[in-house]
Amino acid sequence: MIDNTPVIPTLDLIVSVETVKQIRALRLWHWKELINLRKKQENFEWRANECRDVYSKAVHDKLAKDSKDCANFHLNAVQALNEFFPLGDYVDNDLSKEIRGV
Repeated sequence: MIDNTPVIPTLDLIVSVETVKQIRALRLWHWKELINLRKKQENFEWRANECRDVYSKAVHDKLAKDSKDCANFHLNAVQALNEFFPLGDYVDNDLSKEIRGV
């Protein structure tokens, strides 16, 4: 039996130092957006639980879901951009460096 599955050769990219800096900045931006959206999601979920009327609860539930969906988009972007960096080079390290001003 012959397998007709197309073979995609491994893609080796050579990326300049400047490009890596830009990718690192983009990854950090997506990470910050993810953190902010997760905070919004928690806030909307809390508000939805505090709502007494059904309409307000539905509005806050939808806002929480939208924030979660958007946060998942940013998480996927961070995970994709992680492929450009070696294992152990996490975006958390970049965020802590930025906070410390290094």
